[in-house]
Amino acid sequence: NNKPSMKAIIVVTNHGELGGTGAQTGWYLPEVAHPHAVFTEAGLDVIFASPRGGLAPVDPSSVSAFAADAVCQRFQENEAAQSALKETVALAAVPVERADVLFLAGGHGTMFDFTDPSVAA
Repeated sequence: NNKPSMKAIIVVTNHGELGGTGAQTGWYLPEVAHPHAVFTEAGLDVIFASPRGGLAPVDPSSVSAFAADAVCQRFQENEAAQSALKETVALAAVPVERADVLFLAGGHGTMFDFTDPSVAA
């Protein structure tokens, strides 16, 4: 089968601090884990992107809140996905026009970097 594989881009935040509070934040675990499961089970290649590229921190409160969620547990054990989230692709370098799915994952961190006009461009 020479059919090109479909691609999903999951965009996550690079922002890890909740305002000036010192509290840690980031992307929300089930808002990445569940779509990732759906996309990969459907046979899509998933690319993790973020506004700046590089490390995309998970909101630690979401990890504890969803500790019993089987999909979230499997995602946290997925070494390839966890590695990709440590080295996300900068959104400006991702050919979004060739993506079949563009999914913006939630979390408090997005309030700080998704609102930047250069990210939306």
